[in-house]
Order: sequence, then structure tokens, then C-alpha cells
Amino acid sequence: MVGIEHVDRRVVRLVAVLAAFIVIGSVLVLPTLVSRADTGDVPMTAIAFVDLNADGEWQQGELRFTDLSVTVYDSSGGSVDGVLDAANDQFDIDTSSLDATGALVDEYRVEFHTVAAPYVFSAQGQSEDPDAIAQGGSSVQFAAPGATVYVAAHDPGAFCQDNPLLVTNCYVPGDQLTDENAARDVLVGLQYNWGNDSTNAPVDNNFDSWQVDENGTPNDPYHVSTAEEIGTTWGLAWNRGSNEIYVSSFLKMFTGFGPEGPNAIYRIPVDPYTGAPTGAPSLFARVGDSVGYDPSTGNYDKSFPATAGASGVDVCDDLHAQGTDLTEPVYNNLLWTNVAKCSLGDIDLSPDGSTLYVTSLKGRDVLSFDTATGTMTDKDTFQTSWVSDICPNHATDAWIFGTGVNDSGVLHIGGVCSGETDQNANQVWTFVYTLDPANDTWTRVFSTRLQDDYKWIYPWELSYDALRAKKASLVNASPGDRIFLQSWDLQLTDIEFFGNDLTLGFRTRSGDALGRSIPDPYIDDVLVTGNASGGDIMCAWWDEANAEYVRELDGQCGPGREYDRALFDPNVGPGKGHGREENEFYWGDGANSVNPGPFHEEPVFGGLSQVNTRPLAFTGLNPPDALGGTLTNTGGVGWANNIDGSTFKAYLLYQAAEEAGGSWASPFFGKANGLGDLEQLCVAAPMQVGNFVWFDLDGDGVQDPGELPVVGATVNLYSAAGSLLGTETTDSQGHYLFSSSGSDGLPGNADDLFAPGDELTIRMDNPSDFASGGVLFEWSLTLQNVDDGSAPTADDQDSDAATADSLALGSAFAETQVVAGDPGWNDHTLDFGYTQLTTPTTTTVAPTTTTTVAPTTTTVAPTTTTTVAPTTTTTVAPT
Repeated sequence: MVGIEHVDRRVVRLVAVLAAFIVIGSVLVLPTLVSRADTGDVPMTAIAFVDLNADGEWQQGELRFTDLSVTVYDSSGGSVDGVLDAANDQFDIDTSSLDATGALVDEYRVEFHTVAAPYVFSAQGQSEDPDAIAQGGSSVQFAAPGATVYVAAHDPGAFCQDNPLLVTNCYVPGDQLTDENAARDVLVGLQYNWGNDSTNAPVDNNFDSWQVDENGTPNDPYHVSTAEEIGTTWGLAWNRGSNEIYVSSFLKMFTGFGPEGPNAIYRIPVDPYTGAPTGAPSLFARVGDSVGYDPSTGNYDKSFPATAGASGVDVCDDLHAQGTDLTEPVYNNLLWTNVAKCSLGDIDLSPDGSTLYVTSLKGRDVLSFDTATGTMTDKDTFQTSWVSDICPNHATDAWIFGTGVNDSGVLHIGGVCSGETDQNANQVWTFVYTLDPANDTWTRVFSTRLQDDYKWIYPWELSYDALRAKKASLVNASPGDRIFLQSWDLQLTDIEFFGNDLTLGFRTRSGDALGRSIPDPYIDDVLVTGNASGGDIMCAWWDEANAEYVRELDGQCGPGREYDRALFDPNVGPGKGHGREENEFYWGDGANSVNPGPFHEEPVFGGLSQVNTRPLAFTGLNPPDALGGTLTNTGGVGWANNIDGSTFKAYLLYQAAEEAGGSWASPFFGKANGLGDLEQLCVAAPMQVGNFVWFDLDGDGVQDPGELPVVGATVNLYSAAGSLLGTETTDSQGHYLFSSSGSDGLPGNADDLFAPGDELTIRMDNPSDFASGGVLFEWSLTLQNVDDGSAPTADDQDSDAATADSLALGSAFAETQVVAGDPGWNDHTLDFGYTQLTTPTTTTVAPTTTTTVAPTTTTVAPTTTTTVAPTTTTTVAPT
């Protein structure tokens, strides 16, 4: 319990002086607390919010939460329930029937309760974020008439720490199993907080300046897995319950599949704190029956059978068998045709970690796998006719790829109408559906044409030859020429969420069909390199009034999200790459007019990671461009502000060398989509216990409105073995809190104070607090576990402690015990009340009057054992 009244030591001493008068023999008759309706009171407001990072603070992007109830009480026990204002997602509380002035302080007790699973009350805010909208209190709070009170709720399964490890796919050319690059990293990691933000390192063209941690110290990326272990992949999903990354195979020209074939999903155990793999990658599941590369023979005749439940899925064989793109690199028209149509696409995990969702591209299927067994449990096929209204040649042009699961567990599937059949850019659309796999129910929630004033766009190219024919400089090239080739042909590859809004990541398909410095098959000594310009990060905001998603427009993404209006200049920027450049919200995803110089427009690779409400992380080409750097042939991670669309930080993972010897000009793909998906490795949610110590002035064991907090008292946390785990001092509101997270601030690792299932004892056992001059001098523990009838929260507003020495520490003090729950569990009901009244017996006098006397005096004439609200209370000084 936490109140909002601020009390200093003078108030505490004033109460002590009042108590002293009692001690010397005076009889104090307290005023009768009769409920009188305060009809002039302004209604109160109660707001709950979804606390993604479990810090108890309401950050922009965290949604309001209404699946709970709230009740307000006055000092005489009168109550009124809050009424949901659905339009504003808050509770309005008419307190005109209650009496606030009957309390010693003009306030009410506010109790939140009945939180809908899987949500629980989150941590209490401790004012650590200066930009927070509000601080969430505990489930029991005290507030004045007309006040707004806040509480945080969270789903422990959706928690993520603010600085998780990020993991991304990195591509190296060639046969992944036996070629010169087989031992190179293809899955790497970095900390979310890393990167050059222009204050911790110089903004220059030095690669090392952009591979730094948050302090500007050079820091290499973490190794996770190599080419020979998993091959070429895209989809990434993290299971915090088992500490495993799932990684899915991906078809890309000039880079082969891993040891389990063209339709495999791998699992890799990883320490989420260090990024180090804790075991070798292994096969999680294989989709369909296919034939692929056998490294022992060099032939494409090895059988890769489906694993449990996955035999009925239509898949492609290893199409690298159709040419020599992995050996003596030559552009392969058949393989080109099937890029983004074969192998696997994006993957995501259900919030509880039990189900892995995978897009299988050939059949346009969404597959569900049981993560405990690897068995495929469901297949839901996207019917192209559903988009016939926006995709004339839907049977050949409609393709799904991207996935996303929001905090409510709703699966989203995204794709495009490619315009490929008619080679018509006006037919290029993107769409997003929600899917309920249990019922095979698909619902379109967003679609938009891409070829309008929003963006430059091309249809998917039919082949290398078709794109080559459009490039005059290539058609007319001379030996020794080096040509860059590109097409603004997109696939929707990733879906993230900022509040109710969608963030969509797009990747150029031609970037995966082109390579770096690959010989043109028609003119000797002409090398052709793909260029990733033309990707995109799109915002689609949720318009509550019209119940629809709306595409970003004029640099705005709904209320409260827009770039600096000083940058708004029609047809100029600040972004680049759009038909109307001022349209773009995430304008820092490449070349821009704020930091002119770089010329790659929107060279993003389509991988996104949204960590809580922090800036959006994305993979891309030359991300320092947005900050004024002008590096070339680099790939890395950029971070974009979700409120104003700017990119403010970058970290580089590779720089492709200029032409070198050997089979490949470089071990990296440079501009040709050199990185893939991006995934945050979230750990188990922290836990918190607390929280209120108060002066129980009337000695009834109930936290009444107007009773004051105890400030500056010591509270200790002990293990079941009697070890001191932590010490806190009650703050100005009388509350104390113990977090399970240790000194490193990360939950779930070795330095945690406590773990799920631990037996904990909380004690107020500092002798100086009770000695002369101490905050609790001449105060004693009040009644324990009093039920004041405020169901269903009868234990939330009482005192939980008893005087004992259960751990045999040597002295009896006030203590209470609790067993830590599952990750994300919080218990803010462990309260201590202190009184200067003699603790009453369980026998109460006639219902109209209760008389409490000194311990040496017998209570007068009991007539009933039922406690009834008294009309008068007479206190006799103890002797």
C-alpha cells in the first residue's frame, strides 16, 4: 500500500506528543467518525496502464488497461465502485455519497482489484524516468477528493528488460557447409544500449567509431552461430522460458542452406545476459519433404524428410541445385524467380512461449509448432482470393511473409501484392491480417497501395535478365566496369507494435536475388552488385474513432507522433525515397535532408525490434548515414525515435571490403541485404515485495483514510536460512520495496535477491527505531490480519505482521512471511501497522460503545463476540 500524502518528522513527533498526553493519564475521546456525504466533492479518476518493462512508470506508448475494478472507501467503511469510461479507458468515481472530511485528513482509500489474467499488478513506480507520464502506485492507495490515481498492470510473459541483447542474421556467400566462409558468424548479437549516438563517439567515416558501446568504448558483437551450423536464415524468435533462439532457413542467392536443408528450423540455447551459446544448434523442426545439398558428395540429392506433423506442407527443394550461384557465382534466373516464394519467412512466438508460428512461403501457409516437442500442430493457409479486390492477379502475385504477435497474443500476418505478373507498379499493395489459428480465422486489418504519392515502387522483377535489360549502363558496359543494380520491389518482412500502432518493416526482394561483385553472365569482367535502397519502415496508426489503421501521412503517425514541424517542407523532406518526401514518418532510415551527403534512400533490411516503448531498432545499410556519417558498404543496426521519427544512434556489424581475391569479392554482402531479422532476448520478469508501514491511530488494524505513514523506519528482508538479503528505509509515503533484481539491475540471474519459490521473511528489527528518538518509540504492533469486509481485497489494507523470531535471530520483532511466486509476481500487501493503543481482546462490548483499558484492567461487560462499528470510542491511558 502506498499513499500520496507527504509527511515529515515534525508530523511524526506531533503524533508522539499527542500520545504522551495519553500516557500521563488523560482520557482522550476521539471524534465520532460519522459518514456525511460530501456532495461538493469533485469525482475521482482511476487509470491503470500496461507496464511493459515492469518499472511501475507510465511511458508514452504503454496502453491504458481496463480489465480490472476499483473501489473507493471513506473512513467509516462507506464505499463506491468506479465506473468504466470506455471512451477514455479510465474509471470515473463519484464520491459524493462518501465522507472524506470525517477522516483526520481529507482523503479516501482507493483499492484496485480483480485484475484479469494473465495480467497482475506490476511494480510501484519510483520516479526514475523523468519523461514518465505518471507513477503507478500499489493496489491500495490514499488520495484526496478529485484526485487521479494510477496503478500499473503487466503480463509477466510479455515483459522485456530495457537493455536486452539483440540478435540478427548476418549473411556470407557460398556453400555454407564446406566453403571458405563456413566458419564465419551468421548469427550475432549486441546490447540494445550500444551504438554511437553522436555524443559518445565521433561522427566520422571510421568504422570503429560506430562499433562502440553506450560509453563510446569499442565493443565487438557477440558470436552466436556460424554458417556451417545453421546456414542462411531469416526468422528469429526467442523463448525466454527455455532460453532458446529459434532460427528459420531462408532462400537468398549466392548463399546456401544449413546442414538440415532448405526448410529447417533450428534451436540454439543462449545465455541472454552474455550472448554466449550454451550448447550447439540443433534441429527443432523440418517442414515438408525436400531434397537438398549433400556436403559429403557435393550433389543435391540428399533427402530432408519432414519432422513430426509437418509432412503435409508444400515446400521447395534446394533451388541452388539449378545453377552455380554457390560455386562459380553466376546469376540464376530460376532461383531469382523463387526468391521470397520458397523456403521459410518470418517466425514469432506466442506470449506464453508454447507455440512457434512460421510462414512457409510456397504454400502461403502459417504453421504452428509445439515448442516443447517440435511437433507441428496446425496449418492455416492464406487464400489469395481474399485480396482479389486489391490484387488482380492474386493467384500469382499475393505472397505472405511477415509475422508479429502483440502483447495481447494476437497473431498478425503481412504480405504484398507484387504486381509481378503484369509488371504494373499500380498493382503493388501491402496488407496485414490477424489470424486466429485455433479457428483458422483471417481478418484483414490494414491494406494500402504503395505506388501512389507515398513511395517510389516497382513490381517484383521477373528475372535477372529482365532487370538487367532496364539498366542501360549494364547493357552497354565494358570490361572492367563495376555496376550497381537495384529495384524498389518490396516484401513486408516484419511487424512490430508501438502501443496500438503497427510498425511495418519492408525489404527489397531484389536485394536477396543480387550479390556483391558478381560477374555478369553476358560481358566478361563486368561485376554487378545489388543495392538495397528502397526498403521502408512504415507506421500505421490505430484510429480509435473509426476503428481502423491509417497509414502515416505528412510526417505524422496519429496523435502525438510527428516529426518536428520545422522540418516540414513539401516535396523536400526530411526523408528521402517517397513520392512526397514530407510524407515519411520514420525519416531517419537512410539519406535525409537534415544530414545531407549520403545518397542511399531507405536502405533498410526489413528487420525490426520494438523493446517496450524505447526507440525502434532496425537492420539496414549504412545506418550512420542518418546521423551524418558517409560510410560505404556497411551493415548494422539503427535506432529510430517512435515519437518524432528521427534516427539518433547506430552500431555497425560489418563493412564489405573492396574487391579481394578468392571465389568471393568479400565475405559480406555489402549493399545487397547483408543482414536479416532482429530479435530481442528478453529475460524472466522481476518480482517485487512490499510495502506500507503506518501509524494505526485508532488501533483497529485497518489502514484508514487519514492515518499517517511511518517515515524513516528500517525494514529487512531475510532468506529462509536467516541470511540478510536486503535493507530498505520507508520513504516519505511510508512504503518500502524489495526487488528480486540484484545489483546489476537484471532479473533472473545469479545476483538476484530472491527467486521463484523462495521463502522470505520481512522484519522490522532495527532496535534504534524503537528506542528513544526512534521513529517508532513507544509504538507497538497493531492487530494482525483484520478483515474489514472490503471484499475481495480484505487482506490488502490490514497489518500482516506478528511479533516473533521465526528465524531464531535472537530477538522477537514484527515480522511477516511470504513465498515468492512465478516471474513477474508482485506482492504489495505486506504491511506493518503500529499503534499506541492497547491491543484489544477479541471480545467487544455492547455494539454502541467499545472501551479499551490498560492491560491490568479487565474489559467491561462483554455482551457479544461480534465486532460492530462503534459510535463512540473511549481510550484509557495505559499504566
